[in-house]
Amino acid sequence: MKVILNFIDVEKLGKLAYINPEGLKAVRLDFKFDVSIKFKKLETVVPFLIQYTITNDIDKMQKILKAVVEQITNSIIKFFNEKLINMKILKVFMIILI
Repeated sequence: MKVILNFIDVEKLGKLAYINPEGLKAVRLDFKFDVSIKFKKLETVVPFLIQYTITNDIDKMQKILKAVVEQITNSIIKFFNEKLINMKILKVFMIILI
């Protein structure tokens, strides 16, 4: 088993989420381990990762994490929407050429 403690830069997350992170501190604790499963002649290894966020203000941290996830989700949706629009424009252009 591998245990990793990661520092969370709440200042950067706060800027991304437009939330003031003053006084907020946080770390993430990761537990990584593999489980070996054997059945008759079959064998497989399944990796697991368990993460805990440790903070001094759970309410503020939840607001920041929720806002960051929303920002990332919106960026991904925008990216794919733009790709779809470009594909539709290309299809229309190809139909016009034919």
